[in-house]
Amino acid sequence: MQRIITILMVTFAAAAVTMIYLSISEKMTNANLRIQQLQNERSEYSRTIADLTTDEGVLTAYKNMQERAEKAGFTEIDFYDEDQFAYVVVDGYTGTGINTESEPPKIPQNEVVSLIKPEYTESLQEWLFKRITTGIESYEVTN
Repeated sequence: MQRIITILMVTFAAAAVTMIYLSISEKMTNANLRIQQLQNERSEYSRTIADLTTDEGVLTAYKNMQERAEKAGFTEIDFYDEDQFAYVVVDGYTGTGINTESEPPKIPQNEVVSLIKPEYTESLQEWLFKRITTGIESYEVTN
């Protein structure tokens, strides 16, 4: 009878460890699938941005801008001939106030961010060890 109980306990313990392992594996698989979905979305957004940048480049190309300016009634001028253009003085305008002698602002370096939650980077052995040691410490504190 005692032998049957021992076999059942070992079987139950193996089943419990297997269930914990399967649960953690499921969470990791779900996290990996979510990461893959987000990477696919990111790739799609990158392609969309590239397409829009290309469209902007076409719209603001010199030839297109020149055609649009001519349709709007603008004409080319010679900047060396001051008879073709005039400067307009605006009362109260003091200029842009840009200091060209200052250094450009420093851009902070991007920090490396893990896409996987820390809970999912821990092995089963580490998790069990942490739970056991935490349980022993909390048991000692309460007694």
